[in-house]
Amino acid sequence: MTQFRAQSIKSAYFPAALHRFVRYLVLSCCTGVLLGFTSLPNVRAGEYPYAFYECTGPNRFVVMTDGKECELKAFATESNAIARDSLQALPASILYPNSKGKIILVGKYDATTRLFTLKHWTLPVPFIEWQKMDRIGGAEKVTRYSLTRKDFQISKNPANGSFDPDSKMFNPRHFIRKIEPGDVNDD
Repeated sequence: MTQFRAQSIKSAYFPAALHRFVRYLVLSCCTGVLLGFTSLPNVRAGEYPYAFYECTGPNRFVVMTDGKECELKAFATESNAIARDSLQALPASILYPNSKGKIILVGKYDATTRLFTLKHWTLPVPFIEWQKMDRIGGAEKVTRYSLTRKDFQISKNPANGSFDPDSKMFNPRHFIRKIEPGDVNDD
């Protein structure tokens, strides 16, 4: 039945990338089934793969060593402000294709409060970015080899903290980690 619904949504009005995104939402959020992790990247103690799902309800999770996803309710006030604010300033074009455990959070997760004390985070390089997301033919998948200041959105939201990617205290190169080019995908 889900297959029928996903197929009935597809039409000339829905580009292929949007169709895949809608199908992902239907399968992962509406049915209450989150995508499982079959393999975790090499992580050390204090490192947690970050999972982000675009849906109503809880949508941010840290992945434990056993592959179980635990809800990340918020970042603790003791978190590193630059790390927290820069992660929250990543645009959807970078966050979405790299949101299934590719971004690694470094810090401490408190299962009781579901708060995460963020010290640092990293994005694998090369990574995938979706460009021209508003295009009729669908988004373009581009492999990127670096993060730049232009990749981050300026935030002046007091609830999320203010963030200026042009600040001298911020260096986007501190938030990347090198991986083998063959490991790049948006699955």
